[in-house]
Amino acid sequence: MRDRNKLKSEYESQLIADGIGNSPKAKTFEEYEAGYESDPVPTCAKQLQSKIGGEFGRARAAFNILSKESTPSTIERQKPFWFSNLEQRLFESVQKATDNLWNQTDSEIQILAQSRSKIAEGHAEKAWQETKQLLEVINELEAQLSAKNDEISEKHAEIKRLFEYEKEAIKLSTENRILSERIEELEIRLEKSATDNHRVDTLKFEKEMLTRKVSDLEKYVEELKVIINSINHLYSSFNKQPCSDAEKLAKGIVEKIDGTDTN
Repeated sequence: MRDRNKLKSEYESQLIADGIGNSPKAKTFEEYEAGYESDPVPTCAKQLQSKIGGEFGRARAAFNILSKESTPSTIERQKPFWFSNLEQRLFESVQKATDNLWNQTDSEIQILAQSRSKIAEGHAEKAWQETKQLLEVINELEAQLSAKNDEISEKHAEIKRLFEYEKEAIKLSTENRILSERIEELEIRLEKSATDNHRVDTLKFEKEMLTRKVSDLEKYVEELKVIINSINHLYSSFNKQPCSDAEKLAKGIVEKIDGTDTN
């Protein structure tokens, strides 16, 4: 039931707030209330003013207060069993559908991930095999390079010995030439000292010794030539060239030795 005094007090407070003063011709709150409750029920402030009369501001204030009071208050009611049951079944159905959807999606994701993983593993294995083959080739090339370096070092040592043989051969050839000159000198002296038997025997013995020494030196020089030619042959096989630098060097050394012998 409405509290008329409370509603009237709110009406008067609203008029003061709207700046509407008292007037002898003004309609009272009771008149507006009676008009609001009688048929036809007004649906707006203008209809209430047309029905009762008076100022629009007063009619609007009365209509707002009366319509607000007439609005039924919201009542919280407990859900009935059938609605709660329907709600629960609907929730379970939606949850089951979403679970199935997630399981299907998760399964597809895992299958895709496994497929991608196998592809990646295949690429990785292929790359590893290629890398392994490259490493084997590199190791083989390094071994060949190391062997080649060792062989080159040996050839350098042989070249060094070749120069030493050259010096020794030239020295022996020079010594051989000097001894040959002494033999010729002894032969001349023998011819001049034919009457002195002791002197002749001494010179003959010296000549024989010098001749033997010259012969030994010539043999040694020939042996050096053979050694030099052997080194030249090794270098020719090593370089696989018809006329390598080593061959030219060896030939030059032999020519020097031969030239020394000739002189």
